Amino acid sequence: MDNYIVFGGSQGLGKEIAENLNSSNTRRAIRCQRKGSESRLGYENWDMGKMKKEEYVNLFDKYWPLKGLCFAQRYRGKTDCIEEYKVMVEGTANALEAFIRILESKPSLDLKPAIVVVGSTYAERVGFDQGWSYHASKSSQLALVRYYAMHNKGLFTINMVSPSTYKKEGSEIYWKNSDKEKHWNNLAPGRLANVREIAKEITTILTSEGLFMSGNNIYLDAGINNLYHDQQ
Repeated sequence: MDNYIVFGGSQGLGKEIAENLNSSNTRRAIRCQRKGSESRLGYENWDMGKMKKEEYVNLFDKYWPLKGLCFAQRYRGKTDCIEEYKVMVEGTANALEAFIRILESKPSLDLKPAIVVVGSTYAERVGFDQGWSYHASKSSQLALVRYYAMHNKGLFTINMVSPSTYKKEGSEIYWKNSDKEKHWNNLAPGRLANVREIAKEITTILTSEGLFMSGNNIYLDAGINNLYHDQQ
């Protein structure tokens, strides 16, 4: 059984990624989320704004060996606050440092885990529906991806995967900007993606053995990020 840990996953994209991983009889996803997981199999009650490196080490050791990690956490609280930055950036950095530590303590030539950090083309371009801490956090996560691609001692691959706006139930940003779907008529496949399609592609990247793909920001947006900003 190949074990994966998904940070986040209480709703939206993280939830779909975990369910996609669990759809295979050879894979198991453990969801680490902040609430509602104390007594459920395959869940860990996990607050990334508070957990220390040693707690991550213990988590990884509990489910070892791990084939991959997915960072899909979102801060669910007030915007424009340092707490969001701590959850998104400090939490990711602590987990990566702990992952390096445990990989060094359990060397294996056959194990080359993949790490995916979920980004956002919306965060990169800076919209009006999210505060500074969201945009700063996503940018800093990309910097972490690039840094650890070069400083992980050859122990894992790491990439950011950045979808554009996609359809999901309860997506306020999508409904506020639904007129933007007109731009997708000129691109393959000619429409916005839904959350299940994005999760499927992220799962493919997370479970692949592309050893030479690391340190990248991979856009899952059918090329919409190339659109001149005045046309968006």
